[in-house]
Amino acid sequence: MNTTLKLISSDGMSFIVSKRAMLKSKTIQSMIDDSDMETDEPIRFNNIESSEVERIVTYIEHYVDDDEEKYVPIECEELEFGMIGKPIITNKWDLDFLDIELDSLVKLMKAADYLSIPSLGDLTAKKVKLVTYDFPVEKVREVLGLPPETEEEKKERLYDEKMLAKAIAMARGN
Repeated sequence: MNTTLKLISSDGMSFIVSKRAMLKSKTIQSMIDDSDMETDEPIRFNNIESSEVERIVTYIEHYVDDDEEKYVPIECEELEFGMIGKPIITNKWDLDFLDIELDSLVKLMKAADYLSIPSLGDLTAKKVKLVTYDFPVEKVREVLGLPPETEEEKKERLYDEKMLAKAIAMARGN
């Protein structure tokens, strides 16, 4: 039985990664478990470029011994009414790993979601939130590749923001 997997990015680059590390991806795990796929067959990613595959391989090899099932999401600054503050990322390796351009970070976040790697998805989402924290809604949607906000979504968001502001004011005794 092979102990490595060959990954091929959408732009044709090949990567060799330990099977044990790559099984952190629930998508890869189900591809192997649910098929008669021989592990020496390359796994092709038609929608993930080499720069993202390389970063994913770096991440999963670094955290190969961490149990993805026991993963605890990164903490956020908390207020009484839930996690609405900026995320806190304190691990030096993670901070260095995430020191990339916003566009690359969003691509990595989407690749982590596609491959179902919860710890990487959470980490990249928190970094995106940190970077875009003060962006207007329209800019965040643009960065994430989302369509413009509909009038109904805008009304709902403004209502939620108003209700949250009232709850915080009441809690503070204002």
